[in-house]
Amino acid sequence: MKVANNMSSKFLDCLDKETNHDICEQQFELTEGEEKFFIDKGLTIPKRCKPCRQRKKQQAQERADRNDE
Repeated sequence: MKVANNMSSKFLDCLDKETNHDICEQQFELTEGEEKFFIDKGLTIPKRCKPCRQRKKQQAQERADRNDE
């Protein structure tokens, strides 16, 4: 994971590999506050940009909805 520091923010490369079987090449910003939130909650630091995370959540919800039918 490439990380570039910019004072109190980090810019990370999105590691999503499911977008049409291509790697999402978008960089996303992770602020110091966001990083602290994830660490304080015991969560892993995101590896996907926000659009890829939202798409992944939507796909998971759609699968769950189909299983409930």
